[in-house]
Amino acid sequence: MEKAPLTQCPSTCSNSVSNLEELTENRRSILKGLWQGRSETWWKWFCLPSPIASCFLARRMEVNRPLKFLILGIVLLTLSAIGHSMSAIYNFEIIKLEKMASESTDDVDIVPIEQEEEYLAVMSLTIGFIALMFAMIWLVIMCCLRRRFDKIRGHENCCYSCLLTFLCPSCSLAQMGTHLELENDSSVEKLLHV
Repeated sequence: MEKAPLTQCPSTCSNSVSNLEELTENRRSILKGLWQGRSETWWKWFCLPSPIASCFLARRMEVNRPLKFLILGIVLLTLSAIGHSMSAIYNFEIIKLEKMASESTDDVDIVPIEQEEEYLAVMSLTIGFIALMFAMIWLVIMCCLRRRFDKIRGHENCCYSCLLTFLCPSCSLAQMGTHLELENDSSVEKLLHV
């Protein structure tokens, strides 16, 4: 294998340095777009509940029937919260049964407690899984809205959008809202009064 002459190294290094600078600048612009300087507008969108914010953003992006985001968001997130609460109640009952079993000295009393404990554990897992599915459906809907925003802007890839939406949905909504407001010169208050 031949080694490159020493005279070619500086030009090769300068090309790779300029490519590195371009990549770094691209990453900075993505992060700048995400945080938008933590402006007051960004915080307004960040603090809005996701069903309300997604409805406003859908309206701004001219999605058919933007009210569906509000209704679906409220229904799915409410069902998810109820499911998680019921799962926590079942887990609390399991803990109480385990305490009763540890205090009981009679083997006859332990067998029905173990059966009830198994039933409660299965119910807790099932309801918790269903609640998780409701939350995941909502995140997928949010990801679809994000992809529509990306098509309008034409900047990000699918992986970035999905990761941002699943890891920080409020950050995603804040970024979309801030960009749409800057483009359309409107504010959250104007949207609320329209």
